[in-house]
Amino acid sequence: MCWGAHVGPGKTGNLDTIYLSFGQYKAPLFLLAVNPDTGEMRQFNGPLSLEMGSWGFTIDQENRIYLGSYYHAHLLRFDPLAYIEKLTFELLSSIFSRSMDLEYFVSLQNLG
Repeated sequence: MCWGAHVGPGKTGNLDTIYLSFGQYKAPLFLLAVNPDTGEMRQFNGPLSLEMGSWGFTIDQENRIYLGSYYHAHLLRFDPLAYIEKLTFELLSSIFSRSMDLEYFVSLQNLG
């Protein structure tokens, strides 16, 4: 099931890629990156095997993607410009509260 879609940077840094956040039963969440001009698709699997989806999905001013996962409310960050080097998500918090607005939390991350 697709939980959200945002435009973000592709391999060259241009905003030419659509990022789709997917959840699946008994499998980790993943992002699908699609370049509509070239048809190229890449899948980036989430780092936590028990997190089957994301209930929040936003992008900050640096075009990094933030996902709030379920069932255990982890906050993940994916940097499309860094994926070429490390091909991974960054786990920011394992105590993210569902009552906290995801975009507000991302704005706090950008202050420091």
